[in-house]
Amino acid sequence: MNGEHTIPIGDARHRVTVQPDAAVGETFRDANGNLLDDAYADRAAAEVEDFVSKHRGGRPSLGGDEGTSPLIQFRVTAEQKEAIAAAAELSGVNPSQWLRRVVEQALHEAS
Repeated sequence: MNGEHTIPIGDARHRVTVQPDAAVGETFRDANGNLLDDAYADRAAAEVEDFVSKHRGGRPSLGGDEGTSPLIQFRVTAEQKEAIAAAAELSGVNPSQWLRRVVEQALHEAS
């Protein structure tokens, strides 16, 4: 791990130099001259957490800011899967969106 290393933090990349056997109390600085101390580490960690929270993978929650949407899985025949895909395509949506519409309609009719 000795030598120069580039560490990505958020959209920025920081260059740090690591040397062996640092003396007790010795200070280190990044390529921009910033002191590498606990406050620096805390800021870097906060930047990473902020970046990760803004760039999470997957689709947004169906309920807005309610976190992960509940998931229901079930099996269908190959013919049913093809029919769902065809119906969704005719409606101009993907199969998941089409199935959500069908479920909403069935729930509305059942109430």
